[in-house]
Amino acid sequence: QRRRRNAPCSPAVRMSRSTRLREIRSRSEADDEDGTPHPIDALIDWAWRAPKERAGDDVLRLTATFLCWCLATPNRRIRDRATRALAAVLLERPTLFSDLLARFVGVDDPYVLERLLAAAYGMACASLTRPDVLAGLASAVFHHVFADGRPPVHLLVRDFARGTVEVAAIHGALGPGI
Repeated sequence: QRRRRNAPCSPAVRMSRSTRLREIRSRSEADDEDGTPHPIDALIDWAWRAPKERAGDDVLRLTATFLCWCLATPNRRIRDRATRALAAVLLERPTLFSDLLARFVGVDDPYVLERLLAAAYGMACASLTRPDVLAGLASAVFHHVFADGRPPVHLLVRDFARGTVEVAAIHGALGPGI
């Protein structure tokens, strides 16, 4: 049984969310009868591959929120694809990351924070020539993960968070207070 971090949701909400995630998993593994991809797969593909420069902030914010909830599915294929798609969306609008992290840091599913920080680390590695992006990522990650002096027990969460901050440090992009 997975260890729960904070439990901000009531048992009824967790059960409802779990039921919906199982439905997402089973429905997205197969195309519809006519061969068209399931809408979940279509949205993940769009977020990952399509040009997003003309998409509005609200569209990308809602897409990133949807992708974060996809990170909670037990289906590893969906989690992997959603993580890559999330990094692609956030690379287009890095300013969305801080609010997204603030909203999802307390979710009681460890996959969500792990994969959100994996996307941040991927963004950091892809943004080496953008010190403003590196500084924003490092600041958000530091303040939400390390600032209280009690780093998470989850090894991958710590590693992705540390990696993001270290990339910013190596490239001289750490902000004040870190």
